[in-house]
Order: sequence, then structure tokens, then C-alpha cells
Amino acid sequence: MLQLAVPLIEQNLGYARRLVADLNESECAAQPVSGCDLNHPAFVIGHLAWVCDIGVTLMGHPAALDPSWRELFSNTAKPLPDRDRYPTMAVLLAAYETAHVRLNDAALASTPEALEQLPPERFRSRFPTVAHVVLHMLTNHEAVHLGQLSAWRRASGFPPV
Repeated sequence: MLQLAVPLIEQNLGYARRLVADLNESECAAQPVSGCDLNHPAFVIGHLAWVCDIGVTLMGHPAALDPSWRELFSNTAKPLPDRDRYPTMAVLLAAYETAHVRLNDAALASTPEALEQLPPERFRSRFPTVAHVVLHMLTNHEAVHLGQLSAWRRASGFPPV
């Protein structure tokens, strides 16, 4: 069943690459709307990497990202306007691409029995199985955050992609 989502998953990764391709490093934590903390590129790309890395662990694989990323990119983290607090966009994008591909590959290689397992407690109110969590992470979750990044681009004066 996850095979059906592969084209969507690949589209998300390509879209993410296009959304950040023309950005200067110094712009990637800017807050273009006064009084509004938008999820900026450094936060969005790091957050997507962090979430995909968490997803890989749901299928029994080790995390690959430094645990310090949790402070900057977890679900409770807030986007900071200080560019120096974040890794470079090259590092963030490479981490996201690697984690995204690892999660997709792990899901496709998993047995149906592994994917039908109950997810950790924090996910169970929304997702009945690990497969549901992983599919959400690779499709809906990414699409929402990439939409935020698209809105950030517009608010910052960048053209659409």
C-alpha cells in the first residue's frame, strides 16, 4: 500500500529542494512579517529532517541526527530569528534528504506485520498503526510544512516555485 504514495513522497522532496534553491544563507531565518513568527526555511527543513529521523526509529532503525536537533526542531520548538542558531542550509537540506529517503526506504522494506504495530502512545490518538504515522510523515506532514515555506517565500518577496 505504501508503494502508492511513492510518487507523492518524491514530489515533496523535489518541491522542498526548489523552495530553498534560490535562497541566500543569511535569509533563511528571517521573519518577514512584523509580529508574526513564521516557520522559516532553516526551521522547516530542519524540522522535516528531525521528523523523518523519528519516523525511522518507529521501524526499529537507529536515529541518525544529533540529539541536539530536538531543541531546535521538535514539535514544541519555535522558529528563532537568529540565523546563527541553525546549521547551514546545505547541512539542513542534506540531513532532510537523507532522513526522507531513509524513512521511505525503511517503510518500503518493512514487513506488513511491522507496519501494523501500534505506534508509540503519543501517536495513538491520531494514528492506529506505525504505517499510518509513517505515511502521514512522508505526505501530509511534509506538504503542510512545505506550504508554510511557500508562504514564507511570498511574504519575503520571493517568486513562487
